[in-house]
Amino acid sequence: MIFRSLFLFEVGRLLRGPVPWGAAVLCLALRLVATWEWLPDMSVDPASTSGAMLLPAAAMMLAANLATSRDTRGGMPETLGALPGRAVERTGAATLAAVTAGAGIALPVMTGYLLVRWGMGPVAGVFDPYEALGGVLAVPFAAALGAMLARWAPWLVAVPVAPS
Repeated sequence: MIFRSLFLFEVGRLLRGPVPWGAAVLCLALRLVATWEWLPDMSVDPASTSGAMLLPAAAMMLAANLATSRDTRGGMPETLGALPGRAVERTGAATLAAVTAGAGIALPVMTGYLLVRWGMGPVAGVFDPYEALGGVLAVPFAAALGAMLARWAPWLVAVPVAPS
């Protein structure tokens, strides 16, 4: 019961955050601007969009890191002191929430891009769903990495250094 309420709290907090949604909108807009003059090629578009999904992946990694390390920054803030559960439960809830929110943000970006491209004209190439799935899964995996980095290396500088 406590884990579920913490999970729902963290999901709501992550889905209200401007950083993941800003990165998702920016990713979608940049991909559409970059490919607007070309006819759709479904053997190329999912793979290139998967590469562009690294932008929302980095945003979710940062958001997950901040959510997970919230109770270790500056001692125990009063807002977290009132939360039920131990640090292990809070970490698990924040990690699972970041993975869920990351997948929930990445899926509409990939789906929206591919639907727009499918409607732009005659489609060439063979669609590989695993390429699209790989791009979507990059975001929750990055969110899980951000949450783990919050516990292994509790410095915010660890997040930008990890992907490089």
